[in-house]
Amino acid sequence: MAIVAALCLPGSNAVAQVSQSDIQSVSDGGNAFAVNLYAQLARESGDNIFFSPYSISSAMGMVYAGARNGTARQIDRVMHFTLPDDRLHPALGALTNQLNAGAMDGNVAAYKLKVANSLWGQTGYPYKQHFLNILQQYYGAALQQTDFENNPTAAVQQINQWVSDATHNRIPTILDSLDPTTRLVLVDAIYFKSGWLNQFDATNTEQQPFNVDEATSAQAPLMYQQEWCQYAENANAQIVEIPYAAHKLSMVVILPKEPAGLSDVEAKLTPQRLSNWLSHTGSRSVNLYLPKFTFTDSIDLMAELKSLGIVKAFDRDVADFAGITLQDRLYISKAVHKAFVAVDETGTEAAAATALVVSIDSIVIDSNPPTFRADHPFIFLIRDNATGTILFMGRVTNPTAN
Repeated sequence: MAIVAALCLPGSNAVAQVSQSDIQSVSDGGNAFAVNLYAQLARESGDNIFFSPYSISSAMGMVYAGARNGTARQIDRVMHFTLPDDRLHPALGALTNQLNAGAMDGNVAAYKLKVANSLWGQTGYPYKQHFLNILQQYYGAALQQTDFENNPTAAVQQINQWVSDATHNRIPTILDSLDPTTRLVLVDAIYFKSGWLNQFDATNTEQQPFNVDEATSAQAPLMYQQEWCQYAENANAQIVEIPYAAHKLSMVVILPKEPAGLSDVEAKLTPQRLSNWLSHTGSRSVNLYLPKFTFTDSIDLMAELKSLGIVKAFDRDVADFAGITLQDRLYISKAVHKAFVAVDETGTEAAAATALVVSIDSIVIDSNPPTFRADHPFIFLIRDNATGTILFMGRVTNPTAN
């Protein structure tokens, strides 16, 4: 039999008291997974990349609740789930609630950030109540019954509509089809929209050459402003943190010093080094140039997770999801992730959804403002300032490519 999990971030469900150290543990683990997945995607393609590691971690957390034995061990190793089960799921739920609640500044919404989950199951199928309880209590995903067996097309339409609504129509479809052996779909979706703390003046935006590679350039709209930012640089790169409204989230841009230096920076990027770079930034005035860009990305998540080491979960002969049901052997038959990002003078809009189908070194101080001119390929991420949680991560190799 197949199980389906379409990933969408959890809703604001009631979660028991969770220690901040446990919340930080799942945040740090998610960031380690983000860097590892980014490295793999970067090796495979020279194109723009964008994904939500938090969405993927949330979805894998849901399916992990039903995994057992070797299947569970592979998932926790790749996803960096280091807490025991009775602390992992409450911590993931608490972090999601904290992120969702952070969008409110008093009684006013300073920006939009919503992580939501949904659980779709075959009508009448004998799911274990313990599994259903975990997903409802900690992920806000109550079981919604649908008939995959007799009407999979209608089920796909229901799930796609839910994802479209959750992402404000930025991810209109997550699944193309399901077959009658589907027994479960877990969906995680995340949506973010915010203005910059200090917006760019559109009259300063000019078409400028963007060095795609050593032989190619493209004319791209380059925004400009002089702004106080968290800034650092090392031998290979400049790092700038651009705050969003309310100063609770930021975009971090890692710009190689050399136009063709992206591969060198990527080779040095590890979870520990990224954390070190960000911890050594200091506030200073920066001449900031950043291109406008909009693009979507789609990832065959099954292939990527297999390459990272989650193999048994996708093997119908050995997958162990006995925590979901004892009636059939379930396995993940499809894993898909889609993401959207748009950056302009006013701010950023980003969305992502994931579907699993289961059948620095130093700060440089100078009296003059440094120039940060992102006119060649760079890495960027959107993160929560309080916990450092990476919500989205990607790179821009060509801002004119959609």
